[in-house]
Amino acid sequence: MRRLPPPHTKPAEMWNFDLQRGDLQRDELNFSLSDEQCRIAFPDLYYELDRARDHLLKHNRGLTEEDVPGGQGRETYSWRHGEFHCMIYGGELYVIKEVKGDPDRWRGLAAFANMYRAPNPQHRDNPWLWVVPDFDGWAYPDDGVGGYVNFRDDVRDAEAKFKKGRHDMEAKLSWRGSLAVNAGLRQGLAAVAENKPWSDVEAIDWHNRSNVMAMTDFCRYQYVAHTEGNSWSGPFRYLQNCNCVPVIHKLEYVTHYYPLLNIAGFIRFNCAKGERGWSDPNETMEALLEDPQKSHRIAAESARIPGPVPDPGGRGQLLAEDIPQLEAGHGVLAQEYDRFENGTNVRRGVSWERFAFRQKHSFEHGFFEPDLQDENE
Repeated sequence: MRRLPPPHTKPAEMWNFDLQRGDLQRDELNFSLSDEQCRIAFPDLYYELDRARDHLLKHNRGLTEEDVPGGQGRETYSWRHGEFHCMIYGGELYVIKEVKGDPDRWRGLAAFANMYRAPNPQHRDNPWLWVVPDFDGWAYPDDGVGGYVNFRDDVRDAEAKFKKGRHDMEAKLSWRGSLAVNAGLRQGLAAVAENKPWSDVEAIDWHNRSNVMAMTDFCRYQYVAHTEGNSWSGPFRYLQNCNCVPVIHKLEYVTHYYPLLNIAGFIRFNCAKGERGWSDPNETMEALLEDPQKSHRIAAESARIPGPVPDPGGRGQLLAEDIPQLEAGHGVLAQEYDRFENGTNVRRGVSWERFAFRQKHSFEHGFFEPDLQDENE
């Protein structure tokens, strides 16, 4: 693992930058520098940014929709203006429209990636594995789920329509999932929930997308079931944002935030009575339906789970601490090069910035590039 520079915690006025002293190498991978520290280190880097701002101020105007291709009065897009029309709102990046441009598409994607600057599930039987935040706190490539931050905004909008809070939500247990993974566990839930008055449990067939439901629609129910899939299963993090009671079985896998769930009492709420199978959730569901106050209490408790569980900011804070901790616990230094007997050194791997845009069949620069071999084929 390449050593990352420690973040600066001192105020900017106590911080200095000296090229002759080697500070450029010290901070070249330090993404935690403040704006003020960046301007001290790279004052000329901001020239064009400052020039454009000053020009607008000099003419007493700001950019308007008419200045943007596709804005009011400019409904047509031209390749000369680039391939992507984007918007930054509330600190989040949105793509408004994409059109065919003169350069390759990946250039625009790389530009977006530069605006941003982390899944290995840990099984309880293997304490040596190190879990880190995974993809589902960033985005899921399905329009029914989408970006995590945007999903949380959608949940707030949806729940704002419930004028009576949980009383306006449907008093049923909701679940959607494929029975092709973890079949014994998931088929057990589907079997015991069939034809029950409290059940809206349906299997998904991904071949025709039958019974697929947008993730925000689960927030319409007072109760949501969570089942593990290939491993820990991603939807749980999303469902935790809903004002509902999660009904879960005894879990085999661990994610980075499960210790907080134990603190909140989540894991103790187990409709399988300590067993992994769904033997008979009737007793659990009937008890919850007969005691709305208990259900409300559990839902309220889940909403108070500390920030690092559902909050995107918590994920970043965790990663900032996770990487140095992982390095401290790593007994083997990563090797940057493969070294051969003939004395040649070859850099190992492909950078993430490049790998992220390699497709199964890449067509770039007017010709096909050889694909990386898939060991599973």
